[in-house]
Amino acid sequence: MNIAIVGYGIAGITAAIQLRKLGHTITHFERSPTLRGGGAGMLLHPPALGMLASLGLATQALALGACVRSIGARTTEQKILMEFSYEDFAANECGLGIQRQLLHQLLASADTGSNSVVTGYEATAFDATHGMLFDQFKRERGPFDLIVVADGTHSRLRANLQPPPKSDRTANTAAVVG
Repeated sequence: MNIAIVGYGIAGITAAIQLRKLGHTITHFERSPTLRGGGAGMLLHPPALGMLASLGLATQALALGACVRSIGARTTEQKILMEFSYEDFAANECGLGIQRQLLHQLLASADTGSNSVVTGYEATAFDATHGMLFDQFKRERGPFDLIVVADGTHSRLRANLQPPPKSDRTANTAAVVG
């Protein structure tokens, strides 16, 4: 298939690597003029580590981050809301605390198509029927057999997906990772 992936972040790169392994042709679009990861750290749970293992990157990722064995959450009054240990589910299991930029660099180094990403193209609309992408100037790209929307929290495409994604992002507690 001829596939467009919008967004060269962690999800977009991972999708591109997996889809290329399956033999698909990828055209990757990134709104930023440069390819760089950013943002804060993140916690990857064991299934995500399994995905990195399937890409042959788990050992390198673990070396770049820190194994997290438990997670706890408390209110500001120190009332326990949650205590969770990965080892309660499987011996020697852990999550991975890693800086987003380091994970981005690791994935990009494994992406055989990283040299051909179309940068500076902000996809703002799509036509799913005809497989077309459009930018803010109404320039079209396509047609594509599939369009993968992986353009992050400031997505201009996500609101047009059917069914629309959930957007409840409220939080009134703090998490402590140990």
